Amino acid sequence: MSIKILATADLHLGRKSSAVPSGGEESSTKHTWKNMVDWAIEHGVDVLLLSGDIIDQDNKYYEAIGPIQKGFDRLNKNGIAVYLVTGNHDFDVLAEIIRGNKYEHIHLLGADGNWEKKIYNSKEGTLQIVGWSFPNKYVTENPMAKFSELELDPNAMTIGLLHGEVDSLESKYGPLQLSDLKFAGADAWILGHIHKPLEFSSEAPYIAYPGSPHALDPGEN
Repeated sequence: MSIKILATADLHLGRKSSAVPSGGEESSTKHTWKNMVDWAIEHGVDVLLLSGDIIDQDNKYYEAIGPIQKGFDRLNKNGIAVYLVTGNHDFDVLAEIIRGNKYEHIHLLGADGNWEKKIYNSKEGTLQIVGWSFPNKYVTENPMAKFSELELDPNAMTIGLLHGEVDSLESKYGPLQLSDLKFAGADAWILGHIHKPLEFSSEAPYIAYPGSPHALDPGEN
C-alpha cells in the first residue's frame, strides 16, 4: 500500500503568533493553512488528517470561516480526502461548516461524541479511519470508554483520530489513558490538543501528537 498521508492538529485558525511584530502575514494561522493546502496539492497528498482545534474558539466567525472554507474547496476540487474530528475549540463551527456544504471529499468523524468510521478506498489500497469529536467545550469522560462499540474490520489498516489529554485523568478536555489506545486495535493514533509533537510509540500501534503546524507562542513547536 502506498497512500500519501498528511496529518496535523491544533492550527487554531483565527489566531496570530504572539511575540511577532503585528502586520506580518506569516504570523497568521490562515497563512499556514493556505501553505498546507498548497503543499498537499503540489505533493500529491491522498489523505489529510486533522485532529481537532483547527479553528480557534474566540475568532471562529470573524477570521476563520472564510479561509477554512476556501481551503476545503480547493482540497475537495483536487480530490484530496480530508478526515477530521473536532476539539474543544471548534466542536460547533467545524460541524456547521461541513454540514452546510456538500463536500464530496471532506469527512467529519464522530459528531456529537459518537465514535464513527469511514473507509478510504483507492487503487493504492484501503484505509479504515475512525474518530470521535468533542460534543461540547468540556469533556470529562474518557472518550475511549465507548470505543469497543465500534465494529472494525480486523483485516483493514486502521487509523484513529482523537483530541484529548493522555494520562491526565482529571482533565476536562477528553482525558485519555495510553493503555486504552495501545490495545484498541488501531494501527495508528493521531492525537490533538497539546500543540507540541510527542511520540508515544513508533511501533504498531503508532501513537503521537503531531503538534501544531503554527507556533502560537515561543514555547510551541
